[in-house]
Amino acid sequence: MIDIVLPDVIGRIKEAVSKEIHVNQPVSNWASRLGHPCERYLTYSRTSWDKVAPISVEKKMLFDLGHVFEQHVAKVYLEKAGFQIVEMDRPVQSEASGLLKRVKIHGKLDFICRDKDGFEFPVEVKSAHPSTWDKMETIEDMLFSKHYWVQQYPGQLMIYLLGKNAEVGLFLFINKITAEPKAIWIHQDYTYAEALIQKAERVNKHVDEDTLPDRISYDDNVCGRCDFAGICLPDLVRDEMDVIADPDLEEDLEEREKCKPFHQRYEELDKSVKKRLVDVPKALVGKFAIIGKKVVRNGYTVEPSEYWQVGIRKISE
Repeated sequence: MIDIVLPDVIGRIKEAVSKEIHVNQPVSNWASRLGHPCERYLTYSRTSWDKVAPISVEKKMLFDLGHVFEQHVAKVYLEKAGFQIVEMDRPVQSEASGLLKRVKIHGKLDFICRDKDGFEFPVEVKSAHPSTWDKMETIEDMLFSKHYWVQQYPGQLMIYLLGKNAEVGLFLFINKITAEPKAIWIHQDYTYAEALIQKAERVNKHVDEDTLPDRISYDDNVCGRCDFAGICLPDLVRDEMDVIADPDLEEDLEEREKCKPFHQRYEELDKSVKKRLVDVPKALVGKFAIIGKKVVRNGYTVEPSEYWQVGIRKISE
């Protein structure tokens, strides 16, 4: 038999991905962050960017997967549905007024779609955890989400509408588990857009003058998950404890917590009913079929023993 040295596929993949992780000093405000509830955070993002550890390989993989979703939505969903992709992953600037350049706002729009009648509209694709996807129906659901990263979405597309001189744009939320899309249209709100522009100007002023905005009132959903908590609130940051900014992990942990009492009750009932049915080979209980199976258990130091394994299933109505 020939010895084959199996390649370390995962190790080599992670090594390749790690080489693509770069940390560069930002010289402007990211449109995707302007909706963040804390201006101090936005200022730190410009001035203390080097105080935050680079993202992990796993998180870089997750971001890369987001780009795969964008490509899939463009090529598989929209183009097959008869839409034309006019632009993709292009920087957004207001060519007419240079407004975004003046206030130092940058960003890349996922793509612009053109319908058969010539109507064009900017599109942002957001892959979402199922529990978040279920809650997204309107722009208000984003603005008042308990998750700060979701609160930032409307501001991002609003800035892109401004940069592209468009009146309406589309969010396509993609369920990460089922791949089902959900469309949420938003109209340009110039009052909200102006508030974002003014926020960028205030951040620019703090950066230029080496000052900081006042802290917001402590909010665990924001401050407790902030990359800059160790700088801004060192007395509240626990020693030797990492802050993991992983929205999907947080969603799963929250859902796990909600399911815990149901799981515990299920285990109690499952153990109780199977104990009562341990010697029943076949039976009907209302709408439920009981099907027992004799199992032989082989032991290393004792003789083999037989027992019934109880199976329970609900009969289709």
